[in-house]
Parts: sequence; structure tokens; C-alpha cells
Amino acid sequence: MKRSVVYLVCLFALVVMAGMAIPSASASPVALPTPNPFPNMILNPGFEGRRTGNNFAYWDEADQDLCSIYAETSVRHSGLVSARIECDDPNGVPKLESNYVDLDYGPYTLTFWTRGDGTNAGIYKIANEGLLPAEVNGWHSTGVSGTSWQKVTVNFIAPLDFGGTWIDFTVAYDIEEFRTSYFDDVSLVAGGF
Repeated sequence: MKRSVVYLVCLFALVVMAGMAIPSASASPVALPTPNPFPNMILNPGFEGRRTGNNFAYWDEADQDLCSIYAETSVRHSGLVSARIECDDPNGVPKLESNYVDLDYGPYTLTFWTRGDGTNAGIYKIANEGLLPAEVNGWHSTGVSGTSWQKVTVNFIAPLDFGGTWIDFTVAYDIEEFRTSYFDDVSLVAGGF
């Protein structure tokens, strides 16, 4: 018993000399960060990283005559830039395409922030080899033509043997006027609904 008390006193002295706190019974446990069970599968989701010039890292860009894709610094949802797509050709469909993502069978949620030019809404596509149902696969209006940022959420289920997908953005087409759309903060996660 005597030896145990001596060891405890020595241990206490070492802890005090080292400046370490001695936990008490009333001390609250430290909260550890919870890992995100559904990480974003889109690389460079806020268009912050660039390869060269206005080209966004991990995104493919297909400009056309009278159509362009820019890193917009003054109109953005968050961060330093957003993607601005504009076109003055009614047949032009400039395209901004995300990295390819392998998907297993199951539910997924695509979200992004967008705004229009006050008249025209942008267009998005969850692209694949035609395995998604028609209400998901193909070009769809964002429904956001105004100049305020709005969040768009699309839930879908990847079928068996789906393989993968990529996300495309463009401006409205078959319109005889100049049009501009903005996109920012893109997310594709498993689950979510």
C-alpha cells in the first residue's frame, strides 16, 4: 500500500511538472469531428482551381463560335469564382463537363447553385450511356432564370450495371438572343434522400 501511494505521488508530481492537466470526473469529453459519410465526388466543385487561363481543373470545356465559358469573379455564390457560360448563337451549345464518376447501384443527390441572366435559365445534364430514366438523363432546364442564386437539387437512383456519370452545364439554346448562365458549388453524393 505504501508503495502504491508513493507511485501515485510521483506520477502526480511528473504530471504537474510537465504542465499536463489532470482530468476530473466532471470534465466534458472532447467532441471529435464526424467524418462525412457521403463525400462530394465532383472534383473542383467551386471552379476555384484552374489548369491554364480560364480552363477549370477537372472540368472539360467545349466552346463554340459566339459562345464562351469564363471564370467569373464578380458574380459568384461562394469562393473566388463561378463558372459563367454565355452564347450569342441560337444553335450554340457550349458545354462545361465534370470529371467522370463511377457510381454503384443506389441513390444519389446532385446539387448545385445557379442563376440566369434575368431572362434565360441554364441547362444541366446528368450524362451517361442512356441507362438513367428519361426524367434524369438528357438536358433539363435549371428553372432559374432570375439574377439571384438558387440551389437546384436532383435525386436519382443509379441502376445496376450503371458504370458512371458526369455532369454537364450549358446555356439555353434555340433562342435568338444573347444568354448567360452561372454555376457554382456543385456536389454529387451517394444517398442524400
